[in-house]
Amino acid sequence: MKKYIFLGFCIVLYLQAKAQKTLADSVANIFLRYQELSKQVGEVANQFTGIRKEVEDNTTRLLNLQNEDAISLQRRHERNVESINQTVAFIELLEKSLRGLESTAALANYSTAITQLNSPTNDELGFKLSDVLNELIETRIFKGKRIRQKARFLSVLTSVVNNPITRNVAGLIPGVSAAVTSLTTVSNMVCNLVANDPNIDASEKDLQDFQNDLGRYLLHYEKLNKAESDLQINLNNLKLKIEALRTVTNEFIKEQVIELYADENKNISKEVEGLKIDRIIATFYNRDNVQDVIRRTERIYRTQKNEINYKLIKEKNLLQYSLLSRNKVQFIAEEFERLANEYNVIMTNHHRGIITTLDEALKNNIKVKKENVEAKKTSLNALFRDASASYETLIDLPRLKELLRKLPK
Repeated sequence: MKKYIFLGFCIVLYLQAKAQKTLADSVANIFLRYQELSKQVGEVANQFTGIRKEVEDNTTRLLNLQNEDAISLQRRHERNVESINQTVAFIELLEKSLRGLESTAALANYSTAITQLNSPTNDELGFKLSDVLNELIETRIFKGKRIRQKARFLSVLTSVVNNPITRNVAGLIPGVSAAVTSLTTVSNMVCNLVANDPNIDASEKDLQDFQNDLGRYLLHYEKLNKAESDLQINLNNLKLKIEALRTVTNEFIKEQVIELYADENKNISKEVEGLKIDRIIATFYNRDNVQDVIRRTERIYRTQKNEINYKLIKEKNLLQYSLLSRNKVQFIAEEFERLANEYNVIMTNHHRGIITTLDEALKNNIKVKKENVEAKKTSLNALFRDASASYETLIDLPRLKELLRKLPK
């Protein structure tokens, strides 16, 4: 019996030991599984940390991009506003300069002096044409003889040369000189006198000598007349080019006005078309009015933070300034400079031609006095310098170039 009890006790001990071993194994297994789970949790945590960091980085980058975009929109807006303001300042000065280029006021005194020099009654060079002709006819044709109709003939001749009607009529016809007309008339009168008056014993040689002497004065006045005629032709051609530039400039101004006011005035296009350009500038396109448009636009389009809404302004295409507009301003400026330089060349060549004609008068054996010629040259040079200085002030080309340089590229 004891044997069985002992055997049962051993069995119990075996089972307990086995159960303990199983339990230990289970605990160890659970611990291993816990460690594995902890490891997995750690890996997941690390992955989550990485994902969170990536999300944070992406969010930061996105915010930075949004900030950069906002800054870019602001800078672009400020650049457009600066371009608009600089363009208005440029156009205001250009309008003044165009009027200066079109005006002859700067040359009034100089032109008057040239016109007077080309008059048959002018004696600034030391001779009076009617006196010279009377002397030539007396010497070459009448030869000092008493001829019954001589006094009357010379009186008529003097009237022809000094007749204000002849000067006025000649002044109305482009390219016609009163002095040249008078000399041609006198030449015909003398030829008729020699041919028809038996009391005149002038030979063919006498008549030829008279014509030669007359021809030297005719050449002098023809040169003066050609210089004045060429000047008018060149200035008229230049005027056509200025009108073309004026048309281009006016169209550009209208385009700018329509773009600036389109948001607040739906009928601006029609209003502009019905106005003259000076009225458009006075009403819409001057620095004060344009500044008002800019301020109104920036006041109306605001964000919830009460900041300028640059994005919405851009989306609505307000206060924009295109590269095309910049190129148009560049073209207008370059064309104006070209025409201004062309005007200078025309006037300089004209002045040089007049001075050369005066120098040649001393060599052509006409009755000019050297001191008179030199005094006239000095006077004309001074008048030309004054006219050039006045002209440069009116067109103000250096200031135009400066404003163009300030226009953002």
